Amino acid sequence: MRLLPAAPPERFEAFLETLPDVRQSWFVTGRSDDVLRIVCADTDAMDQTVRAIRQSGGVAATESRMIMRSRRPRSGTGRTS
Repeated sequence: MRLLPAAPPERFEAFLETLPDVRQSWFVTGRSDDVLRIVCADTDAMDQTVRAIRQSGGVAATESRMIMRSRRPRSGTGRTS
């Protein structure tokens, strides 16, 4: 998500603490200011959380992605020498 230019990041960080579905937040480089890890019970809860973030007064834009399934990276070839 991207904050409005005049929005104090500290205020937004404090706001995130009030949202139980927000599990983690990272400050990042690039077009976004923050990446949030949100874990919700269902799509209605996700909608409510995203709406709360958008209406927080300091957010210019949000972009959501949902994880459909997890892939486990291979740790090796499985061969022994």
